[in-house]
Amino acid sequence: MGPQLPDPVLASVWLQCMQNAVARKDAVVRAIGFEWQDKDPVAIGLELFRRVLAHPEGTEIARAEVSRNLEENIGWPDGKVRLAPEPLIAELRRCIETPPARSQEYPFVLASGLRTRWTANTIHRDPSWRAGAAGRCTLHISPEDARRLGIDSGDLVRLRTARGSAELPAEIDGNVLAGHVWVPNGYGMVLGDPTTGEQCGTVGVNLNALADAQDRDPLTGIPHHKATPCNVEPVRQTRTSKRGSGHAVHASA
Repeated sequence: MGPQLPDPVLASVWLQCMQNAVARKDAVVRAIGFEWQDKDPVAIGLELFRRVLAHPEGTEIARAEVSRNLEENIGWPDGKVRLAPEPLIAELRRCIETPPARSQEYPFVLASGLRTRWTANTIHRDPSWRAGAAGRCTLHISPEDARRLGIDSGDLVRLRTARGSAELPAEIDGNVLAGHVWVPNGYGMVLGDPTTGEQCGTVGVNLNALADAQDRDPLTGIPHHKATPCNVEPVRQTRTSKRGSGHAVHASA
């Protein structure tokens, strides 16, 4: 299907439009117009896809009925939200009562889901828009740890976890606590040529390759991307540019 579309990646958008039309038909009709009420889901999905293509700036694809929003989305028979579910409370108690794990081999904690102005949502998938900032995938480290390890901004460092290692420039960051490091999200993706779809390289470090899928949250099963034990060591090599990746703006799941 991809070769028949303006861009191969639109195949996934088409599928999402179809799924939305099948699973949320009433909400979709409220957004696109009640004249679609008697149409079949395939026709509605195609209309959604047409609108997405016609409005790259964004278009409404579904609208919740505010008066029935809670009724339709709370699955408990009594219709009440569980603000303190026992499994979560039990896990919080365990975290409070258990001292943080310490490791001589991996003494740092890596947060790997932070965003900057250069890595907002999915626009990082095409580095051409960054206008020269595409290489700003740096490891942020506290001044205290940088001094102790003999690292300066722009120095090449090796980031190592139980899963693997990667080399990237360091960036001294006064907002980082000692013992912690972070790297921007969204880098290290295999990039494709927008015309041919052929692979044309990567930019930065793929942090998913360093996360341990077995070290994960017991409730959701999501790996601990925000708290991966790691080690940092300098790579004795010519210093790279001191340009950094900028300040973190918020965390991403």
